[in-house]
Amino acid sequence: MDEIFELRVTFHGLVQGVFFRAAVKDVADALNLKGFVKNQADGTVFAKVIGHSDKLKEFMKKIGQNPGSGRIDKIDYKMAKSTEKVETFQINY
Repeated sequence: MDEIFELRVTFHGLVQGVFFRAAVKDVADALNLKGFVKNQADGTVFAKVIGHSDKLKEFMKKIGQNPGSGRIDKIDYKMAKSTEKVETFQINY
């Protein structure tokens, strides 16, 4: 059985008010990943993305190459095994 991982990532830069969360959701949906993305009070955007490690690596590459109308200055992330059962990828408000 394939292992499922959870990627917790914080995006720094021009990532709020520029449809960046929608860009993150588009990439996650295209890769059939689950989880959520939300704005943080400090101006960053946080995402928890769940899926196979190869898809999570592809997610990071794609969002780094095309952050929509936003600009990513820095990315903090951590990946660990996941047992969480999530059915969709959502934008949380």
